[in-house]
Amino acid sequence: MNSGGIDNREDIFLGHPVRDHRLLSAVGLALVVLAALVIVPATRDLVRNLDETWNGWMWKIEGAVLVQCAEVLDLLGRSLVLVPVRVGVAIFLLVKRRWAALTGWVFVILASETAIQVLKPLVGRSRPGGQLVETSSASFPSGHALGAAVTALGLVLVLTRPGPRRRVWKTAAILYVALMAWSRTYLHVHWLSDVVAGALLGTFITAGTFVLLDARARQVSSARPSAASAPSSAPSSDSSSPDSSSATGSPTSN
Repeated sequence: MNSGGIDNREDIFLGHPVRDHRLLSAVGLALVVLAALVIVPATRDLVRNLDETWNGWMWKIEGAVLVQCAEVLDLLGRSLVLVPVRVGVAIFLLVKRRWAALTGWVFVILASETAIQVLKPLVGRSRPGGQLVETSSASFPSGHALGAAVTALGLVLVLTRPGPRRRVWKTAAILYVALMAWSRTYLHVHWLSDVVAGALLGTFITAGTFVLLDARARQVSSARPSAASAPSSAPSSDSSSPDSSSATGSPTSN
């Protein structure tokens, strides 16, 4: 417990309010800009040209080893793997009674799943041709990239403390998200803009949730000293009246 009354592991997940808000704003702005470029007819062709160029590069470097690596990542991003991992983490946090972490973990999962179910049919974007694995639903945004961001970054925030050691795990999480995003384009099931949007959206949901939890924890912590001092001040004011009257020698009766 620190001097402010906050358990760093339980209540503070990010640790740098100003920097975290700026990064969150930057991710949100990038996500909005990218979504607008994909959806608005005037800029849609520009994005499609970039996507097709990247897709062409993926065809040029196709090889058996890389395909197998991408297929492993495809499996890691499916419900068969994600659901047990997410449920296991939720049970762990429940057993440890880490209520704030459990709340954030469950919320980011539910919010991300809801977002993907709403956005895919809403945008209705077609997938690339020549897919190397079986897929369903629309293309934008990438559910695998979004799920990787939510799960990997969420794990870092709920299972590690802010500090140098977390940077190692955060780097590993970012690398995992980047590899997952690459694999979706390498398997030709998503455009480049799909996976970038998925990663940004997953990061925004995860970081935004824990920024709000941090703000709430700080608000509760700052309210505790004032609440604790209120009872101690009341007796002193009540006892001052008899003392002052006796000091002045004024009689209590005539």
